[in-house]
Order: sequence, then structure tokens, then C-alpha cells
Amino acid sequence: MSEIKILLVEDESIEALDIKRTLESFGYEVPYVASSGEEAVEKALEIMPDLILMDVILKGDSDGIEAVTKIKDLNIPVIYLTAHSEESTIERAKLTEPYGYIIKPYDRTEIKYAIELAIYKNQMEKELKKSEEKYRRIVENVLDAYFMGDIEGKITMASPSAAHLYRFDSPKEMIGIPALSLYTSSKDRQKMLKHLKTHGKVLNMEVKALRKDGTSFWASMNVQYYYNKDGQIQGTEAFVRDISKSKKAEKELKTSESYYKAIFEHTGTATVILDENSTISLANAEFEKLSGYSKKELESKKSWTDFVKKEYLEKMRGFHRLRRTDPHAAPEIYDFKFTDRQGNVKNIHLNVDIIPGTNKSVASLLDITDRQKSAKRLEKSVLRFRALAEYSVDGIITTDANGKILYFNNSLLKMFGYTQDELQNSPLTILMPERYRENFLESLKKFRVTGEHRLAGRTIETLGLKKNGKEFPFEMSLTKWETGLEIYFTSIIRNINERKKSFKALRESEEKFKSLVDNAADILLVHDFDGKLVEVNKRASESLGYSQEELLQMNIMDIEQDTDLKSAQEHVLPKIKPNEPFSLLGHFRRKNGSIFPVEVRFAIVDIQGQRLFMGLARDITAQLKLENSLKESEKRLFDIIDFLPDATLAIDNNGIVITWNKAIEDMTGFKALNMVGKGDYEYSKPFFGIRRQMLIDLVTHSNENIEKHYDFVERRGEAIMAQTEAPLKGTNRILWGKAVPLHDGQGNIKGAIEVIRDITERIHAEKEIIESLKEKEVLLREIHHRVKNNMQIISSLLNLQIQNVEDEEAVNVLKESQGRVKSMAMIHEKLYQSPNFTDINVKDYIDKLIFDIFYSYGIKIGTIESVLDIEDINIGMETAIPLGLIVNELVTNSVKYAFPKGEGIITIDLKSLQNKMELIITDNGIGLPKDIDIDNTNSLGLQLVKSLVNQIEGKIELDQTHGTEFKIIFKELEYKERI
Repeated sequence: MSEIKILLVEDESIEALDIKRTLESFGYEVPYVASSGEEAVEKALEIMPDLILMDVILKGDSDGIEAVTKIKDLNIPVIYLTAHSEESTIERAKLTEPYGYIIKPYDRTEIKYAIELAIYKNQMEKELKKSEEKYRRIVENVLDAYFMGDIEGKITMASPSAAHLYRFDSPKEMIGIPALSLYTSSKDRQKMLKHLKTHGKVLNMEVKALRKDGTSFWASMNVQYYYNKDGQIQGTEAFVRDISKSKKAEKELKTSESYYKAIFEHTGTATVILDENSTISLANAEFEKLSGYSKKELESKKSWTDFVKKEYLEKMRGFHRLRRTDPHAAPEIYDFKFTDRQGNVKNIHLNVDIIPGTNKSVASLLDITDRQKSAKRLEKSVLRFRALAEYSVDGIITTDANGKILYFNNSLLKMFGYTQDELQNSPLTILMPERYRENFLESLKKFRVTGEHRLAGRTIETLGLKKNGKEFPFEMSLTKWETGLEIYFTSIIRNINERKKSFKALRESEEKFKSLVDNAADILLVHDFDGKLVEVNKRASESLGYSQEELLQMNIMDIEQDTDLKSAQEHVLPKIKPNEPFSLLGHFRRKNGSIFPVEVRFAIVDIQGQRLFMGLARDITAQLKLENSLKESEKRLFDIIDFLPDATLAIDNNGIVITWNKAIEDMTGFKALNMVGKGDYEYSKPFFGIRRQMLIDLVTHSNENIEKHYDFVERRGEAIMAQTEAPLKGTNRILWGKAVPLHDGQGNIKGAIEVIRDITERIHAEKEIIESLKEKEVLLREIHHRVKNNMQIISSLLNLQIQNVEDEEAVNVLKESQGRVKSMAMIHEKLYQSPNFTDINVKDYIDKLIFDIFYSYGIKIGTIESVLDIEDINIGMETAIPLGLIVNELVTNSVKYAFPKGEGIITIDLKSLQNKMELIITDNGIGLPKDIDIDNTNSLGLQLVKSLVNQIEGKIELDQTHGTEFKIIFKELEYKERI
């Protein structure tokens, strides 16, 4: 929460202070309190706070509402906090779209939650804008047409692809038109709405759509409702795809099926469809003639093996099996001998292939018994043709009317990457991308029906498929020729891959350049030497308010305000060299008459032999405002530095003084007028009398180098602090300095600033204080030493008395008193040894105290054992003295009375609890009398313990379950001043 900055705008200082403290108590930062609307606008731009808390009625020319209006574009959430609840004021405030309106007197909780809600709402709005922007980009770039309509059926939004599909000039042109106008039939619209109402959405509905220019096309529509946050229908949204091509393909497919059927029956060639098990599943009329059997006798009853001469049968069965495992390995075209119903043997030329997607095959059988001579003549002709074609650089290929490859030259083999054996008698489709094959086969079927081929006699560009699977573009010329009754096709093929690449690269380059020019941030103006504009970009149109068509009818002088054409030719033209840009500042005039400043870069370019001026102009209005703001900011900064109480100077990267404030004038006697602009360490002479490096010059140096000139060098980040002596105004003074580098907006060091403070008096005062503290420390040590010695004297006197008293009870009393004195004397001894004279280590103290008690009563090793678990902590003297007396009394009591046999264990535990401490002293001796009441006892020792426990604000508990256990919970007392 500490990162959230709130700008407070309140002109009542007492209220401002109260609100500021309230906000800071919530954990917010209040970097500034503004008292006027003008100041609020200035600070909002400077600080860019996360929220503004704005009073409505303010001092100055503008109130809070007017101030918010001026900074509304900053998108900073605003909450009004005011005593004015008039309806007119609230209505004015609403126009600025505030995030809250709180009436004084305010409740702390109310303002806290209002701020939290405003910040959260602002964050959510930012996220929503990002989401909307992302959604908008998706819609604008979607390939399918997208548009939305309201509940009345009028379009409220359309994507660029929708405008393109329906042939509108822009998406904006579609806004407001009835969706019904996009249908060729209103029935389609009603059908869609009925389906939508029933099912909630419409998927892939096909309709005939209507364009703006009156043309129609087939469209596939996906439509659904869109709702508001309450779940109410607000309208519909639709994606539309142009399916005209697929519709055309469907129609052509139906035509193709008719062609196939006609071709199968009327091709003039005997044709059969064979199942995987060799059965004839379909036969045409020509096969009936060839075989002598009817379709009824053939289909699903006869096998092709019934007609093959025995010597060919095994080989053809092998081909049949191989064709279903490796189609390319089995020959598609070969000759064999055929026996018909009457037993006549015929020479058959067979063309067989697998039907794609099935295990069936189709076979065409041509009786070539009477054509052997013709084949030989054709072979001779082909040989002559081949001899000529082999020398051609272009690929040459010849096929029959069924698409079987009969001839090709070496250039074609290299072009497609096949060997001669791989292509010979193969179908032409092997050289085509798979997507073209169906159309090719369809065209062959159509040719066999109509005798016309759409490509014959034409030169076209298409794609070929190499053996390695790669496609490449080529140019093809197709010729149809005939020999007797046979028809052949010969194609001359030229690889145009490199030509295509060059053309594509050129087109992409042109498109990139056009896109770059159109989307450039600067205004592009190209004009001839008479000033007539011949090329402008979209930015020029947007900035000047003219359409691009209007601009191309204008002269540059219609826009330029600072010179005329004659002056430009006389003064500007001589300065411009070809291909060397020249810059100047000027002003342009918009269509509405407004003038704005520009920076223009000119160059003379040669376009298609014509020398032209090309200018790139940039609107520098914001730049000039920024420069003015920067100058004002720098002036304010220098004013602030000038009134700093510490002597301050700043230098640039060249060591030139750029700031010398009034405090440094007073310190050195040198005026800023004589110092600003000076370099070469001139600024060190007022301090040291010579030119030398100061701390400001050493900000980037190592500590080792700085310590050659300064003492007590310390670094904090980039800041350096150090101390030195200087003969200031003829008197040796002690100076403290702090220097940091100055950075520009990119983080580059551009200079340094140093603050200098004369600390001579402070150093002298510190020395006096230190000497005084040392004297007091010596005195305090002497006091503790003397108190300890005096207590030792008392202990010694008691010891002497013990030696002269024979009564055992009296001796015990004296020993107990002696133990008490020793426990207090030991504390003063520890304090004497302590570095701060205020507290002692309780573990060391109790260890020594128990040792002395055992020693005083002559406890021998192996008789009474002490077990200590003392936390290693320090406690103050106020607590240590009563605590030591308590331990002394209870342990002494255990030593004297708990162990009549002289053996046992005394356990002492001391540990700190939360805000308290716990002391437990336990022995496993005979215990105290069962009826003893520690709150009402005649024992002086227990009375003393009770009193000392009260003194340290503690509570004592006695447990005699196992021996004797005293548990004391107490607080460490704070030191109380006695004077």
C-alpha cells in the first residue's frame, strides 16, 4: 500500500493536515498538498499520482471541478471531498466522471473504503481497456467477416474483413444499416432468426448474401446472441464466410460425377472395376463386347483371371497383390493375351490403377490386335521427335489422351528429379501436387466426352511436384496432336522458380515500403520543383485535415507558411545536395486554418528520371511545450538549490560550474556571477586557495583515490560523503561534503552536485561531549567500585562477628545477612565490569552467586548438587538486586534445611516469556511444613522473598508435590530516574 501516492487538494490548511494524517495512517503516501486548482493541475502532471482527493471550492481562478476537467485525459481516479452537496454542484462533478463524492464531515472508514474501491475500479478499467484492445485487434484481423447488430437489427459494429467482403468502403459505412440489407432474400433472414430463437445459436447456415454493389455470393453464417450483465439480450453477433468457391466446387463435383459415368460407359475402351479378391464388380458396355458376356453374367460373378491366358496369369496375380501393398512398385500399363467367351485370343493393352481411398482397382483394356502396325509407325515417329527434343533446355513431355507419360527429355528428368524408368508409362499426375490431380483427371474425362481440352494451345503458369515432394512454379505450353485415331498431348515446360522469387521479393519490398510510408509517424510530402504535390502519406492527410486526393491537387505553398516558392528556390534549394538531407523549422497550415510548428527534413530524390523534393515533416508542438516545461522545471530547480541552507554547487561533464547558490556565496565570499561558467577546478580556490579536485570531481572514483584528499569516506549507493579541512576565509575549518552524480533521462552521467557543510563547531562540541562522557564513565566505575568495596567491608565485619559469636542461631542469622550483602555487592561488581553500567548478564551472576553460597556453607562436592538452566540474557540493576536477594534467600534456605542427610539436588531455571520472566527454584529435600502459608509466615527469609517478589511486580507459587518448588513470574523493571 505504501507505493500508492495520493495528491490531496484542499485550501483549508487545518483540514488538509487532518486529512493528510488520516491518509498516512491508512498507509498511503501523500507527496503533496495543493491549495488551488492551478497548483493541482501542475502537481498532477508532475507527480502522476495514483489517486486525487479533490475539494470542490478552492482558492484561485478555477475550482476543483474545472481542475479535474483539465487533467481528465491523464486517467487518474478522482474522489471529490467537499462540504457542498448542492444538486447543481454534484451534477457538474458528474460530468468529470469521478470515482466518488464524499460529503464533509467524513467518516474515516468511509474515506478508506472509497479510496480502496476507486483504486480497484481504476485497475479493473485498465485491465478492461487492455482486454477491449486485444478483442478489437482480433476482430480487425479476423479473416471471416464479423459484425454485431442491435435488437432492432441494425449493425452496430463491423470488422474490416466484413467491409471488404460486402464491398463497403470502410467498416464505418456499415454502421446503422439494416442487417436485412445483407441478404438477397428476407426469408433467409427470418429462417436464421427463427433457428436462433429456438436453439440459441446458428451454426454453418448457408444463405445467399447481397453486397453493396448488388452482386451476391454464397455465405456460411455462425450467429449467436450477446447479453448485458443482467443476462438480457442486447443483439446478435455473426461470423460470415464466403463459400462461393466451395459451392462452385460442389456443383462441379456433381458435373464431374456425370462425366465419370458417361466416360465409363461411352469411353470406347473396355473398362472394369475389380475388387481386392479379383472379382469384377462393374463393367461397361465395351467390356461386354470384348468378353462376349453380359453385365449380368460378369458383375460379382466373374474374375478377371477367367480371361487371362495361362502363361500371363501368375505374373498378373503378382502385380495384383503388389499393387495393394506398394502401388508404385506394380506396373500400371502392360500388355497381355485375353481369351473371350468364344475362345478367341486377343492382344490387350492394359492400364490399371488403384482407386484412391479403396482397395479396388480400375482397369482399361484396349484391343490392340489390329493396331500393332500403327504402333510401330508411331514408335518410329517418336524416335525422330526424341532426337530433336533431347537438345532442348526446356522440359518436354508427351502423354496419351489418358494422361500416361509416353515421352520426356533429359531436361524434364532433371527438373522433376526422376529417373527414366520411374517416369516411363507413369500417369502424368505423378508430376502434380495432389490438390490438382482431381481437376486434371476430370478435365481428361471431359475431353474424352467433348473432345475439347481447356489448356490446349495455351501458355499457363502452374505448380509442379518434384520427386522429393517440393513444389515449384513453371510455365507450360500445351499442344494437342493426333496420329490416326490416337490423340496425344505434348507440353513444353520452363522452370520459373527464380523469376517468381524475384517477383515476390520485389512485390513484398514494395508492399513493405508502402506500408512503412502510410504508417509513418511523420508527414510525407513529395513535390516537383514548381511546388506541386505528387505524393503524400496517410499521416499528412490526418495532420493537415485534407484528404489525400485534395492534397495531390495542391501546391506546397498552400501548406507552408514561412516562405514562398521563389524564396525557397533561391535560399533553400542551393543548400540541398542530392541524397543529403537538409533540415529546417517552419509552420504548416491545416485545412481549418490553424497553424502548427514543424521540423522538416528535405532531400532531392530521383524517381523514374524526375528530380523531386521529398520532405518528412514532424509536428513539434508537443516537443516545444516539453522544452518550455523543461526550462521552467530547470529554473524551479535552480531556485530551490539557490535557497538551500547548505552550500551547494553543481558542474557539468566538462567541469564547468552550472550552479553556485547563496549559501556557498556566504560561506566563501565568492558570488555566483563570478563562478558560474568557470571550469578547470576554479571552484576549488575559494575553499583551498589552489586548483585541486573536490569531492564533486571524485564521484566516480574509487575510495582509495578519494581518501588521498578526504577523511571518513562513506558510500551510500552513488552518494559519497567525506570530511576534510580547508583554510576558509583565512581560518582553518572542518568541512563535511556529500556529492552525487547527475543523470539524464537515459541514465547517463551528465555532471555532479555537491553539498558542503561547515561542521567545525559541531566537531568541537562532539569532542567536548566525548571527553565529558569519558569523565562520567570513570566516575561511575569508581562509584560502583567503592560501593562494592564498602559492601565487602560490611561482609568482612559480619564475618568477624561470626567468629566471636558462639550461639549457632546467631551465627546463622549473621551468615544470612552476609549472604544478602554479598549478593548485592556482586551486582555492583558485575556493573563495574559491564560496558554500559546499566545491566548485567544474569547467567554469569547466578552462577557466581550459587558458587559463593555453597562455598559459604562449606558444601562439598558430591553432597548437594546444583543444576542451573539460566537463559543467557541481560537484566537491569533495578531487577538484578531483588532477583539476586530472592535467589540467595531460597537457595540458602534449601542448603540449610532441605537436606538433613547432606545429599540432594537444587535446580534453578530462569527463562524469558512474552513481556515477563519465569524463575523456578526446586529442591528434592524434605520440604517445608505442610501447613505453611507463604503469604502469612513468621520466617524473616520468606517475608523478605515475598516483599522482593512484590517489588519486581511478580507472583510467587509454592508446590510441595515433590520436594519444594518456588515458581516466580515477574517483570523486568525499567530504570526510574531519581532526580
